[in-house]
Amino acid sequence: MAGIRQGESLQDARKRYRTDAKKMLQEGYTNYKRKPFYVPTLEGDKLMVPPHFVDELKNLPDEQTDAAEPVFQAFESRYTLLASRELLHRRTIRNHLYQNIDSQKEDLLDETRASIRDTVGPCQAWTEVSIAECMIQTIARVSMRALGGLELSRNQAWIKATIGSTDDAVLGAQRIKVWPSLLKPLVARYIPEISRCKQHYEDARKIIVPILEAREHIPELQRPNDFLTWMTDEAKGSEKDKTFLADMTLNISFTALFTSTAAVLQLLYDLCSMPEYIEPLREEIRSIQEQYGKLDRVAIGQLYKLDSFMKESQRFNPLVLVTFTRWIWKDIRVGDFLIPASTNIGCPAQAMLMDSDMYPDPSRFDGFRFSKLRSQPNLDPAESASLQWAAATLNNMPFGYGRVSCPGRQFASMEIKMIVIELLMQYDFAPLEHRPESLCHDANVLPDRSVKLSMRMRAPE
Repeated sequence: MAGIRQGESLQDARKRYRTDAKKMLQEGYTNYKRKPFYVPTLEGDKLMVPPHFVDELKNLPDEQTDAAEPVFQAFESRYTLLASRELLHRRTIRNHLYQNIDSQKEDLLDETRASIRDTVGPCQAWTEVSIAECMIQTIARVSMRALGGLELSRNQAWIKATIGSTDDAVLGAQRIKVWPSLLKPLVARYIPEISRCKQHYEDARKIIVPILEAREHIPELQRPNDFLTWMTDEAKGSEKDKTFLADMTLNISFTALFTSTAAVLQLLYDLCSMPEYIEPLREEIRSIQEQYGKLDRVAIGQLYKLDSFMKESQRFNPLVLVTFTRWIWKDIRVGDFLIPASTNIGCPAQAMLMDSDMYPDPSRFDGFRFSKLRSQPNLDPAESASLQWAAATLNNMPFGYGRVSCPGRQFASMEIKMIVIELLMQYDFAPLEHRPESLCHDANVLPDRSVKLSMRMRAPE
């Protein structure tokens, strides 16, 4: 068992995991390295497995390893209603989303510029900006533009439901998690965030169902080219139920907002605390724009320095410390090690990324660490791809690994880069004296949303 201090009880160690998970996981990884180890959590003792275990476990059927159950537990889905075992969204993302990014590029860029203009404002002089509030609104609108076009991105009731459900699900899960299982059904009635979760889904249905009904009367060739259309086309059997589709749309919105907002805020905090990186990033953006004439998907893919800075920022402050989470339904033997049924497993992904065997001087932030590696002569294209922010490999698992790794990570990469490009090219940022500390809740690493950044509009180039 890793992370238990001398003289500390197991129960106290489980409680401490809520705020000290990063240190406990790092200690376990350092001490056990390529071996499995347990770490105490409020959800019970979790088994952390090394990468070579992951490679063997990744293709096992759902009857043996379940990727959904740990998510249900982490987000207390019985009460927050968040998460689903349904696969419709994965099929839709895999078959349509990234392939259609270029066709949506101008719409997404339009929404990026409009939302930043509306939230950040002109800032003609140095202005204190509540950046988290601005980025939550911006990412909600840009994501919703891809999801349902202007019908969703400019629908304030939908944006309110999306942001409200995200905040209430996260906070509600944190608050109910500390209670014993037997008391949770009773306590849930008195937690305001959980009480509001059901209302968010009802609000979502009132918005999405009429949109879906109206679209049934639009000729096929005139239908919007957005996620709602693709998801409707992919739906089979009971998935075609409009209430189900509305619930799925809200769940997808949560994932997009929760993950991308955290990534953008962490990146901005890193940039403002290390402003020496800002001008080299701007210069790369200018160079690629001149070379390609426009910033389409291919051109944005050439922004090696920006991608590298995103990846280094994520290495230090990922949204989750543990990925490849699975619930084991049946005994599984990996080599000489037996993983018993009813075990919650995961991989200490962030601790791995601080391993000196993997990265030289891992405790030093090097924003261009990965762009330098990708710029090596005669580098194999597959190796270069494995060094990207959105890569999901055994050596880089912030997005999981295998058949249920995050399917929307390529879209998220594009979205984040579009937003950061717009911010860097339109605004100056005053340096931060100290980098804001992240807030750790269990295995989640969340950016401090109280931070204000001083910003000023730049002169047109």
